Amino acid sequence: MTRTLATAVDATVEVTRVIAAPPADVYKAWTQPRFIRRWFTAGEAMPHCDFTPEVGRDYSLGFVHKGRTGSVTGKVLEAVPNERLVYTWTVNGLPDEDKDTLVTVTFRKVDEGTEVRIRHERLTTESTRNETLDGWTQIVELLDRMAQIDGLESQIEQSKRKLAAMRRDLPRMRVPDSHVTDHHGKRINLSDLFGSRNELILIHNMGRKCVYCTLWADGFNGFWRHMHDRAPVAVLSPDEPSVQREFASSRGWTFPMFSTHGSDLAKVLGFENEQGTDPYPGVSTLRKDPDGSIWRIAHTHFGPGDDFCAVWHVFALLDRGVNDWSPKYTYQHEPVQLGTPAAAKSCCNH
Repeated sequence: MTRTLATAVDATVEVTRVIAAPPADVYKAWTQPRFIRRWFTAGEAMPHCDFTPEVGRDYSLGFVHKGRTGSVTGKVLEAVPNERLVYTWTVNGLPDEDKDTLVTVTFRKVDEGTEVRIRHERLTTESTRNETLDGWTQIVELLDRMAQIDGLESQIEQSKRKLAAMRRDLPRMRVPDSHVTDHHGKRINLSDLFGSRNELILIHNMGRKCVYCTLWADGFNGFWRHMHDRAPVAVLSPDEPSVQREFASSRGWTFPMFSTHGSDLAKVLGFENEQGTDPYPGVSTLRKDPDGSIWRIAHTHFGPGDDFCAVWHVFALLDRGVNDWSPKYTYQHEPVQLGTPAAAKSCCNH
């Protein structure tokens, strides 16, 4: 259970908090600048952050407080990785702040994670002690929240890997060498989509009638070549070839795309109803053995918020989150063009 204990006695302030993370992670968060920036000045930008946990090293941590810019400077006196830090502490840029105070931070492994104890000495005034007590209390509470976020992200990533493994471990299904049709009306066997390789990614798209599938396809259009480097990729939809060709051209899609109109492939793979009138979006991965037999390795369906379209995860970080957003074929708000287009800046354009 998380707990905070804060006391101010004589010239010393002590704050103790159990952080839901192992000592190595908490020590790293306390000593590496990119992590210090996450918790040191809650709600304000940090102008600079120069800290190295080595004995004898000077450090400087910039801050903005009530519109005033200042810094905390000092020297590292002790540094025992994952266990203990001692450094001097001087606040610059604010009135009535004590100079050359002393901070000792210990990290102790406990069942719930890491007990962090901060002891701040040589504080000469009651107001300074009270402000210091409040400051350290806010810092460790924010650090604990950050640790909980990091821990949850780690759990989610582990669960995703477990889920993918479980999908791959389901019984493989033999897939007949069905056919698809290209934009010119030519029938192509499924086995031909593998090319010279033995793995294949099939993206099941519902066609031009589905604005959500169009959003997914717009995304795949940006990185399908990266996917192809790992395994060939093809996008399938039930639209007739001429309709598919026209819609793909209107969207600027360049990925390999084929029609399943008149084919039972989507139904066999579980991405179309028995009547062939209701397609479903998703992905299938296939393998072709040396004898030519084709097997489905794994599959899953697409939907808002899944791992196959990034926009919902980005929107979730906005102040109002997703806010009931839904995709459209065209949008009222045009992107603001400022400066040089990104393509012109690319290191790949010479």
